Parts: sequence; C-alpha cells; structure tokens
Amino acid sequence: MRYLFTPGALRIILRAKRLFICLDFDGTLAPIRRLPGDACLSKRMRDILRDLSGRRDRRVAIVSGRGLRDIEGKISVPSVIYAADHGFFIKSGRKVFRPFSSPALRRVMRDFYKKAGLAVKGIRGVVLENKGITLSVHYRCVPKNRVPDVKALISGLGELPGFKDKLDIRQGKMCLEARPRVPWDKGSAVTWLMLRAMKEDATPFLPVYIGDDATDEDAFKVLRNVGITIRVGNDRLSRAEYYVKNISEVFDFLKMASRGGR
Repeated sequence: MRYLFTPGALRIILRAKRLFICLDFDGTLAPIRRLPGDACLSKRMRDILRDLSGRRDRRVAIVSGRGLRDIEGKISVPSVIYAADHGFFIKSGRKVFRPFSSPALRRVMRDFYKKAGLAVKGIRGVVLENKGITLSVHYRCVPKNRVPDVKALISGLGELPGFKDKLDIRQGKMCLEARPRVPWDKGSAVTWLMLRAMKEDATPFLPVYIGDDATDEDAFKVLRNVGITIRVGNDRLSRAEYYVKNISEVFDFLKMASRGGR
C-alpha cells in the first residue's frame, strides 16, 4: 500500500474531471464508538458531503453495513446515495433497489436473530443489530475473556440446519456479520452503482472507494484495477492500493476533491 498524500497519487485523482466517491461510515467518516448508536458525523464532514454530492461532476455514495434508516439518519444529506446493509438496500433519491429481499430470507434472519439473542443472553456487553437482511453481533463491550465464547456461539449457530445453507457468518471490526448466502456484498453494490451511472451519463466517472473494515475488502477487490481504493489505516494484507492515516485525512481528501474538477 502507498500513502495517499503524495504528489503523484493525488495528481491522478484530482485531475479526473468526474469522481464517484464511495465511503464507508464507521471508522471512515465517523469515529467508531463502543456502542453503534453513539457514532456521530461531525458538522464539517456533513458539510463536505453535502457540497460534493450537490455537484454535477461528483457523486457520493455511503456504502455501510448499517441499516437504511440508521445510516440515513446519521448522514442526513438527501443528495447522497445510500448503499445500506452491505448493499442489500440501495437508495438514490426516491428509488430503492433491493437485490435480495425475499420474505423467505427475512424469516430466516428473524429466526437467527431470536436464536442468537438466546445464545448470548448470559454474556455481558453483546449488542445485536438486526437490519432486516443482515445481522451484526457486536462484541466491543464484551469482557475479553468472553469474546471467544461469543464467536463460538454465533459461529456454531450458523452451522445448524436451516442456517448452514442459507447464511454466512463473516468477521467484521469487533463484530460478526450474519448475511444471506447470496452473491452480493459491498463490491457487488459498488459495481451496480457504477453500471447505473454509466447508463445515466455517457461521460465516465472515476470510482474512488474509502473504507476501513474487512467488509470493505470486497469493494477494494472489484475496483483494484479500475478505480482508486483507499484504506483508513495501513494494512499490508488489504487489497486497497492507497492508505490514509485517519478520519481527519479522509476529510482532507474530500476537501481537495471538492475543490478540484471545476
């Protein structure tokens, strides 16, 4: 990985006339908090998102594991595109795209949510976040000696009949993600967004993706050779091409992007 704030790297990005900027939320736009509900977007970050998404030569999408209502409330910028729940809900203006939102999948997730709650009931600090199509099991507030128990219980639950062939359990940042076993993730959502942009506008956008989580690696993978991939934090194992040190540097980049291309 190369540090983003070098003249060569920034020149390539900021010379592009049109940018499609995709951003994770937690750990990318807002600091990660012990409780998911406590995460908050700063005024200056909201203002820069509003400025960027209001321009004809810029598009902005928030690609988050949070539920649609949750992430809309956190961002509160109507002109932004929302790819919520790891891309299982995509909202642009009044249009909503749901690639895999069948009643059967919802029933499976409701059942898993109930059983997961019972499985970890005696463990202090576990937070279950049911988003309809996916479920996050947060263990940031769990005593360290009980974290292996949480992981074992949730992973074991995913191996039971009725779940094993329908759900995948994936590792996130201090959480486990239960999601439908279907060919869809953040990378799929970003690909869909780019194809839709190409149909709507003959002038191409340069895709830029910024994220910090293991779930963002799917987007880094699909954009590796066609766009700009940026990880918050240097990780040699990441598929991202560039890295920034922290959220403050994410803001610095967005500020530069808001000034360029005019």
